[in-house]
Amino acid sequence: MSWHNYVIKNTNIEGARASFEADCGTLFRTMFPENDVRRVEVKRGDGGVDIFIGNIGVEPITVIQCKFFLNDFGNAQHQQISKSFKTAIESTEYKCKEWILCIPGILDLKQNLWWSNWVENQITLYNLKKGSIKLKDGEILIDLFKKYNLFNQVFKIEEMLQLEKIDDKFDLLSNGNQLTFEQAEFEIKKGSYYLENVSNFFGDNMTTHLEREETIKIYDWVKRDLVVNEKNVFIVEAEKGYGKTVILKDLLLKLNEEKIDALGIKADKYYASDRPGLERIIFQKENIHIEDIARLYNEKGKLLVIIVDQLDALSQSLSSNREYLQTYSRLIADLSYFNNVRIIISTRSFDLNYDAEISLYKKAEYSKLKISLISKEKVKEILAKYQIHNPSEKL
Repeated sequence: MSWHNYVIKNTNIEGARASFEADCGTLFRTMFPENDVRRVEVKRGDGGVDIFIGNIGVEPITVIQCKFFLNDFGNAQHQQISKSFKTAIESTEYKCKEWILCIPGILDLKQNLWWSNWVENQITLYNLKKGSIKLKDGEILIDLFKKYNLFNQVFKIEEMLQLEKIDDKFDLLSNGNQLTFEQAEFEIKKGSYYLENVSNFFGDNMTTHLEREETIKIYDWVKRDLVVNEKNVFIVEAEKGYGKTVILKDLLLKLNEEKIDALGIKADKYYASDRPGLERIIFQKENIHIEDIARLYNEKGKLLVIIVDQLDALSQSLSSNREYLQTYSRLIADLSYFNNVRIIISTRSFDLNYDAEISLYKKAEYSKLKISLISKEKVKEILAKYQIHNPSEKL
């Protein structure tokens, strides 16, 4: 049982992040039944606390910070850790005697060296006791969940065993090139890993997430019937940095909430010279074909959405191997014959206008949406959450 299974169990990375904090709260309440252990609701200015142990404001407390760092532990994560610790240790509202960081990931040698040096620097800077800053990584947390009989509850072992049975059943059937609808649903759910992991807020402040009207416009297109001579392909275009990927990540989350199955593919992460190779990379298995999945959804009369983000990453301007883009072009063309499938593609405006392959989607039969810049008012709202209240026009 791994933390990647935990993400699948909680539907996506956002669900896993929320559940992680709740599960850590349950763990520390179980570990310290005689103490006051509480979670803090996420609001602007939460004081750098996810969970605390003790009588806050009356006595020094233990502060627990939960960061769902599963795969990455680089500069961005270092900055988040430093900021959270600084907020807690310098708080004028409470006194922090101990600070614990909980993460699901396991640090490599270089990352462990950074952590040790950072801890030593903070202890010296703030004149703290040795051992007052601690790390509970993924292995330690699993050991604690097992020790306090929470492991089955946290990882929902019975549910995961059922999923594994489905997986095993599929492995047996795949030798005969058979695919069940049940298995197709499962593979679609797992295949969106990279798009689900895209951050859709600014910095480490989750309250800075912006609801973009473009997300709703694309969702409305997915839900409506196609008109005469309209292709089942929707083109999202914008200049670099306008937020195409975040909009599509939000679309994926909304589709999941509305129980509409969707496969979110980041073309800059998944690419191959032929379709079998692409499908192996997406599903991490042999003999799973997107066209077979689309056919099963068609037979069930269920809507299936395919999102291809950053198709322009494979264009002539950015890639010398045209086979990668041609693999996607042929896949999209074949899926366009399925009435129950909706395909959303994002690309830079430059490539939509000038790339030989991508410019084919400029035809009138393809629905299109050009992403606008975020308004000044929205930008000011975000900056205000970082205590920047009078930004210059250049900023």
